[in-house]
Formats: sequence, C-alpha cells, structure tokens
Amino acid sequence: MKKGKIILAIVSIGIFLFTVNSIVDSSMQQNSRWGWFSAISNQNKWWVLEGYAEVNISGKRLSAKLFDPDGFFRVEINGHISQGKIIATAVRRQSDDPPRKMTGEIRHYADRISKPGRTSILLYQANDPGGFVVGITKD
Repeated sequence: MKKGKIILAIVSIGIFLFTVNSIVDSSMQQNSRWGWFSAISNQNKWWVLEGYAEVNISGKRLSAKLFDPDGFFRVEINGHISQGKIIATAVRRQSDDPPRKMTGEIRHYADRISKPGRTSILLYQANDPGGFVVGITKD
C-alpha cells in the first residue's frame, strides 16, 4: 500500500512539474516578441509601419530587428544604452535610405498586475523633428 502511494505521489509531482514547465515555456515564448511601430514624414503625412521585433539588450548594447506582420525584415537598430538614454543607428531595409542616427530612451514600467511590467523604447532621428521615429514595447 505504501509503495502504491509513493508511486502515485511521484507521478502526481511529475505531472505538476510538467504542467508548470509548459505554462512557463508558453508564457516566455509569448513574451519573447516585442511590438513596434515606425513613422517617417512624407509629403504632408506620416508613413507608418508596425509589426514584431527581435530585441537583444546585453549590458549597455541594444540590437533590434523589426519585421512587418508578413515577416519582412524592415529595420535594423544597433546602439548603446547609458543611464536610460540610447544612441543608435537605424537602417531601413528594402530602402535606398542611408543609415539614420537615432537618439531616445528606454523605460521599464513595473506593474503590480502584469508581473514583469512593460519595457518601452522610443527613438527619434537626431536633429530632425520630421525624421524617422521608432517605438518598441514589450509587456
């Protein structure tokens, strides 16, 4: 009888750990993508794109690849972060545009309801208010 209870307990613990691991893995996969938008002024209007991003923040380095909803690689960003300020270069893919010098900020907003909170990055073209603007966010 004791042997049966021990086996049942081990199986129950295994099922519990498998379920927890599956939930954690799926939530991490869902949160691994960032959302983004970009805008650039063009003949009395703003041309706007949006999609998902692959973002890597390692120490003071920032790199991001921005894709449209169809999976086309649209913008690549590489830069440095110092005290929440960002200096970066953005290259618009599938475009004749030259690399653009960007500046901006990164902020993390803690939220008691959604545990990890939100991280937002806002970049704009340095010294050009009508230039290229990029926003990237992740909850």
